[in-house]
Amino acid sequence: MLLTYGSPDVEDPALYQTDVYAGKAVDYIRRRAPADQPFFLPFAPLAPHGEGAAGGDLSQRNPRPAPDTSARSMT
Repeated sequence: MLLTYGSPDVEDPALYQTDVYAGKAVDYIRRRAPADQPFFLPFAPLAPHGEGAAGGDLSQRNPRPAPDTSARSMT
């Protein structure tokens, strides 16, 4: 069975593949945890990054710098 989440024309962060798989894994764990039987769930989602995903000459691209969080309060 093939399931499609969302529309290919609309980018919805709630439907990112990694998040959909994580939600399914959490659901499975919650359903299985009360059982007396141990279980193993391998979960290794892909996490592609946007900067290099389009292809092209990557030698001309500079990665975006990390945000400056030094002024933020860590409370």
